[in-house]
This record gives sequence, structure tokens and C-alpha cells, in this order.
Amino acid sequence: YHGGEACFSVRTEVDDSHFPQSERGPFLVFIRHTSLADTMLPLVVIRHWRNLPLRYVIKRELLMEPGIDVAGQRIPNAFVRRSGNDLSKEVEQVRKLARDLKQGQGVLIYPEGTRFSPKKQAERLAGIEARDPERFARVRSLAHLLPMRLGGPLALLEERPDADVLFVGHTGFEAVASFERMING
Repeated sequence: YHGGEACFSVRTEVDDSHFPQSERGPFLVFIRHTSLADTMLPLVVIRHWRNLPLRYVIKRELLMEPGIDVAGQRIPNAFVRRSGNDLSKEVEQVRKLARDLKQGQGVLIYPEGTRFSPKKQAERLAGIEARDPERFARVRSLAHLLPMRLGGPLALLEERPDADVLFVGHTGFEAVASFERMING
């Protein structure tokens, strides 16, 4: 991460004024997802700067990457399918991550379920409008976020109503939505 900052002449600034060092959780971390690069942000800002071990909700497709497969399955993480007729097993995996969560630990989820793009936003909104007009009325004005996929986030909140919730918003990664765009600066 810091090598990328040096390589691309960027810096990371964190406003954690609403996250005092004395807070020890447990935490449910909901973070915006716009690029490949922002996946490193919680590791640096939350795990290392705050010394807060995280469990991740990760898309199952990433198990194809050997490093993620080997390391990611040695610690509590949930590798989930993001589509299909019955996602109840995936929701239960997410719920289990929060079950024995202790003070000083967190579960991280990207509640959008994928990286933001205007095309994905239009598709998601069209689907919600067709299935749930009441929800569509609430989410149609989102400008820079996809409407949340509710299964995992709600399971975490139901399982741990005592946990502190961290919403991590960030800007600056939108221009590097793909590996090619990131390498090209």
C-alpha cells in the first residue's frame, strides 16, 4: 500500500475524529467499494494503524488466487457467492463471523457487494424498482453508492446488536476501478 502511494505520488489522509482510540468494539465495519486499490485501505488504516484484527466477507471468486486461498482460509473469513436463487448459506457464513467476535476485533463487509460503477448502479436500481418500489423510493437518489445488498449486513447487525458500527467512506480510488487503470496511473 505504501509502495503504491510512493509510486503514484499520492497520500492517505484519515479523519478518524469520530473513532476515538479508546473505543475497542467489537466492530462491524461497512466500507465503500470503488476499486481494486481500496481493498487494501482497511488493512492499512484499521488493522495496522488501529491494531484491530479484521474478519472479512469476501467474494468466493477470489479463492482462485492462491495467496488469498491459502492465507484467507486460515483465519475466520466468509467466502460467499454473490448471486443465485438461495443465498441463505452465505448469509449464515457471514452471521457466524460475528458470533464469537471479541472486544478489539471487527468484521468487515462491503455492503454494496461489488465495486461501484454507474452501469452497475443503474442495473441494481432497475432491479429494486421492479421488486420493491418502496425501497426504490428510498435508494434512488444515491449518487456515489450502490444500494446495499441487505442479507450480510442485516445478519451481522442481528447477530451482534451490541457491536459498534463503523462506516468507512473514502474518495480518490474511483479512477482506478480496474487493474489496467491502476497500472496506467
